[in-house]
Amino acid sequence: ARDLSAEPSAREAFDVTRESPARRERYGRHRLGQSCLLAARLVTRGVRVALVRDVGWDHHQRITSALEVGFPSKLRQLDDAVAALLDDLRDGPLAGRAIVCVASEFGRTPRLNGLGGRDHWPRAQSVLLAGAGVGEGVLVGETDAHGEEPIDEAVSPADLFATLVHLLGIDTEPIRAPDGRLVRVVGEGASPIATALARR
Repeated sequence: ARDLSAEPSAREAFDVTRESPARRERYGRHRLGQSCLLAARLVTRGVRVALVRDVGWDHHQRITSALEVGFPSKLRQLDDAVAALLDDLRDGPLAGRAIVCVASEFGRTPRLNGLGGRDHWPRAQSVLLAGAGVGEGVLVGETDAHGEEPIDEAVSPADLFATLVHLLGIDTEPIRAPDGRLVRVVGEGASPIATALARR
């Protein structure tokens, strides 16, 4: 870790201040935007996978005030960062070489709870995929009118992961661990979401 942090090319890759002020502004002068810009820099320098985390979306109570006070800036930050990434995927330095996946660990209840918030809801959620190998303008799946249950083309988290693995060109054959047991790369029965892939 010490050698990596002292490596000049690594230090240069992590230095977002080397980007033009206009590009930094486009991603947003906030933690999420600059983190996404850093991820873009790393990918253009050969990093295979970059994870950007954002926190502060977990409102189990008083979501109305949270939306009015805390979320507008969060929503603007997400919009800044994702829009800049999508621009770079379309005709910037990430074109043809990166995939963006925007997701959370699960959905939220379609109805407010007794405290005026939203709780965990694993049965339905939305995920955005864009970039190399992903179909443009494709909507996969549908929920009922209340957003509670999938009614068409239900996709599992394992299928989403299988799709990402496929797009990254990773071999999905089980690998053998040092102790001899076979370890699956993707879950049994999981497969890429064919309708989400670009037609070749």
